[in-house]
Amino acid sequence: KEEEEEEEVEEIKNIKETKRRSERCYGCASCAYYCSLKECEFCASMLVLVSSSMMRDTLKGGGTKRREAKTTGTINHHHHRSSRFTCCDIDRLRKRAREREGEEDEKVWLVAHGNVYEASAFVRFHPAGREVMMKGAGRDNSEDFDMHSKRAREVWRELRVGELIQCPERGFGGYQPKPGFSVEQCTIM
Repeated sequence: KEEEEEEEVEEIKNIKETKRRSERCYGCASCAYYCSLKECEFCASMLVLVSSSMMRDTLKGGGTKRREAKTTGTINHHHHRSSRFTCCDIDRLRKRAREREGEEDEKVWLVAHGNVYEASAFVRFHPAGREVMMKGAGRDNSEDFDMHSKRAREVWRELRVGELIQCPERGFGGYQPKPGFSVEQCTIM
């Protein structure tokens, strides 16, 4: 088993050295979150490696618990209320959104109290206007969330797409984790 893990570490090192990341990549190598872009050689190679390792573990009867911890937050184009995002994911999603600024399917990503919101559907209805929403897309919005009325918080809840989890490399970045978070609760560490 140790030999297989050493081989996997070597293969990961090889992928990092030889495979090209797409400029539009929104994956995070530190978090084991990989994008689904066809042109991203790095993420495609890592997904194949993780999948084959999971298959090998399952066939040997070892289960996939260790692998699940590494891949729980793999992001694809279909976000659900239970998706998990690291600060690296949010940064990449925001970068992609800036590239699409002004386009019909532009996304607005907000983080407040460890929850992640995709607020593009609400931008044109926000009482303070689009600029306020876009300004909030570049920072933690916990304070903004707290100042909103109960009714407005219900709108926020409808826009929630997931939760913020800790990146092993950058922690939570500039965002606040969920209230009451402790390192013991972290599934990645």
